[in-house]
Amino acid sequence: MNALWTELVGAMLRPARPRLSVCRRRADAHVLDERRADDRRTQALAECRAKIEDARASVFAAGDGVVRADMTALEREWRTLARAERSCAERTLSLWNEIAPRHWAGRLRWTSSGDLATDTEAAVALASDPSGVEHAEGVALRLAAGASGASGAGVTWHVAAAPTVARVSELLGGVVSALTDAITPRYGGEALLARADEREREVFAAASQSAVIAGIEGLAADMALVARIDFLWRTRAVEAGAGAEIGAGGVPVENPASVWIDLWRTGYVVSAIDAGAITLGALTA
Repeated sequence: MNALWTELVGAMLRPARPRLSVCRRRADAHVLDERRADDRRTQALAECRAKIEDARASVFAAGDGVVRADMTALEREWRTLARAERSCAERTLSLWNEIAPRHWAGRLRWTSSGDLATDTEAAVALASDPSGVEHAEGVALRLAAGASGASGAGVTWHVAAAPTVARVSELLGGVVSALTDAITPRYGGEALLARADEREREVFAAASQSAVIAGIEGLAADMALVARIDFLWRTRAVEAGAGAEIGAGGVPVENPASVWIDLWRTGYVVSAIDAGAITLGALTA
């Protein structure tokens, strides 16, 4: 297996995340601050409720039916405290604005799960690797531009312990057929296809031995298929120098494997592609 695929197997789902320790520390402090604020609010509510009960008891004891101003003020205080609890979305955005680059503030890059612990992991995973995330998003837009029905799509993220992957075989199956058909009739074509088979097997075996890759269904097979496409396209490009036309018979003018290789170098994967968005996948930090 050549150095390119050895590098990719090592990089897959292992982004650099140079700010991980800083983001983790700030996230832990944020969670602790939120917990302390919740405890203070809970205590204040309990104290206010006790005062309201005492005030009600005094009114009943007096038997005159007069609701004193202090009781009204206490009930107003209780409503204020009750409304003070922040939603999961508000807490998540607050954390995100604290740890993410300034130009990312105000908009989450993933769809909130509604669970603070899950959203905290997503925030840390993405905010800890700003340049890698932005590069992956740029590559994803290139990939979406070449995908049928995905032109103009936006980018969103799916951060999980085992993110799903969009199957390359479903997206590039026609490319494999075109490349195979273009090489088969040529002199030595069978030997070249045998070498492509060998490259595919090598990459699949290496990827399958990675605990990270093996934990994502279909990812090892996708990497192996892209390795095959890369080999076949480069072979066809070499032949083009001897008169074999790149772009003929459905063979892409540009190497369709390149965009996948560029993305995987960042340590991220494609989770889904549709007309509305391309979803990138990342492991939790």
